[in-house]
Amino acid sequence: MKQVQDKEQWINEVMGSTDGIQRPAGNPFLYEKIKYKMERGSETVPVAGKKMAWGWAMALVALLAVNGVAIVNKIAHEKKAQAAAAINSLVPEMSTQTIYSY
Repeated sequence: MKQVQDKEQWINEVMGSTDGIQRPAGNPFLYEKIKYKMERGSETVPVAGKKMAWGWAMALVALLAVNGVAIVNKIAHEKKAQAAAAINSLVPEMSTQTIYSY
């Protein structure tokens, strides 16, 4: 029986805990801020948006530059490998030739 009373008392305390709460006061300039933003409209892009766009653009340019350098290096390496293979294919022919000088 005591547990039921304790439980009821706890429920009543919890339910009554919001009795002393007051409504928060709003910002007196909030209406003016909203009105100003509505009148201004979307004429200008926020500075943070421009900075973010420039940052992404620079990152893209850097990525393209790195890819371009990698492609040029790969092509140069393939040309060197092809020239080395051509030279190596001629080595057996050159060594099998017997040159007599009488």
